[in-house]
Amino acid sequence: MIRILGVVAGLVLAASVTAGTANPGAVALNLVTSARQEGMGAVSAGGRDVLAGWSNPALLGNLDRRYEAALVGGPALAGGVFGGFGFGWRINEVWALGVLSSRFSLSFKDVNDFGDTLASTSDHAVTAGGLTAAYRWKWLSVGLTLKGVSETLAEQNDTGSGADIGVAAHAGPLSGGIAVRNLGPNLVQPEAAPLGSAPGPEISEALPLELRFSGAYWHEPWHAKAGLEVMVQTQRAMAVGLGIEWWPAKSFAVRLGGRGGADDAGASFGLTGLVNGLGLDYAAIVQASVGAQHRVALSWSFGPAMTEQTAAAAEEAPREDAKQAEAPLPAPAPGAKKLNFAIADLRAENVSAGDAAVMADLLRSELVKTNAFNVIEKQNMDKVLAEHAFQQTGCSSEECAVKLGKLLNVQRMAVGSFGKLLDSYFLNVRVVDIETGQVALADSAEGRTVSELKVGVRDMARRLARGIR
Repeated sequence: MIRILGVVAGLVLAASVTAGTANPGAVALNLVTSARQEGMGAVSAGGRDVLAGWSNPALLGNLDRRYEAALVGGPALAGGVFGGFGFGWRINEVWALGVLSSRFSLSFKDVNDFGDTLASTSDHAVTAGGLTAAYRWKWLSVGLTLKGVSETLAEQNDTGSGADIGVAAHAGPLSGGIAVRNLGPNLVQPEAAPLGSAPGPEISEALPLELRFSGAYWHEPWHAKAGLEVMVQTQRAMAVGLGIEWWPAKSFAVRLGGRGGADDAGASFGLTGLVNGLGLDYAAIVQASVGAQHRVALSWSFGPAMTEQTAAAAEEAPREDAKQAEAPLPAPAPGAKKLNFAIADLRAENVSAGDAAVMADLLRSELVKTNAFNVIEKQNMDKVLAEHAFQQTGCSSEECAVKLGKLLNVQRMAVGSFGKLLDSYFLNVRVVDIETGQVALADSAEGRTVSELKVGVRDMARRLARGIR
């Protein structure tokens, strides 16, 4: 698939160069938006910040947390100013959506034939904004950005729309990607006409099409990444970027990069600091053709942490206990009596008592569905315990479970806890044999969302039904 996309993109790029000339001002659309990416020679492979989605929309699926917002700005391109904004939302481990924008502006003075500077100035601005969607399947991600483009030069205004498409892949420490940017109709502008007369025909200029190839290798023992980026554009000579990134600590990174090409020879340097999801990125770029540029970005990542393994990959390689949970439950033997089973109030850890009570009720419901036990309802438990003035709060030991089980006339009693650690919830249960006082079975379930928890509790109930006799 990647090879096919590369061939198609190459044909489109060649056709664009042959068919028309790209708008020179709109070449600013191909500026790298991410400060982290600029700091390591424009290498996008393996990028994990929302602004890297401007270079390859498939990278939006790499965000570490569910949400990320970022602002970037700084001087660029011969005295101009560059800025951008990005917001990414990983809906789940498969889908991601984003909003991205960038703007390059430059003011300059007009000069007459004699070299005298006029008092008036002209403004040049290139603005783009787009909506991005990315889908991640196993080791492959694909992305699409639909965007609008506007270029203003003096009193002339060109507008148009375009699209970026990208593919990103990862296999262990290796990552790579291909992106084709600025596909679509040309920028158009009505031809100037005398006052009172009808507008003339439209002037059309092609968007600056760009093709990017990237690859990177992450070395876990050194917490470092090395990467390569090849950039082919309609208005500039092919450029090659090389970069390295090193994380000496989880909250700090250093980057170095170099870029070679007839129009882009130069070097770059970058720094990143992260504290509780808040990030500050800086990049300095020195290029022979345009001089020094700088990028400063502020970002905020928040929400649940997103795992590296996609849902599709999890389905492909499920855990052994999940396989057992999905297996059909054995039919009860003819005439066999079901065990009486009760669940004590769960100990709440970093959650409310109400949350723990809801989780205990969920486990009761799932145990009833297995049809393996006579499960004592919560209301009946409370009535019996009130008659004996027994306080079950904090009952989590085997000794307490035996006392409680004898009062309830059950053969098996479940005790345990429900709590939260970082961004995940955990349910831990021990089933006590009331006759022997020994733990007959221990199990646990975890999840980051309500849906994951419900699946985990269902699987736990089926494992208990299969393992307790």
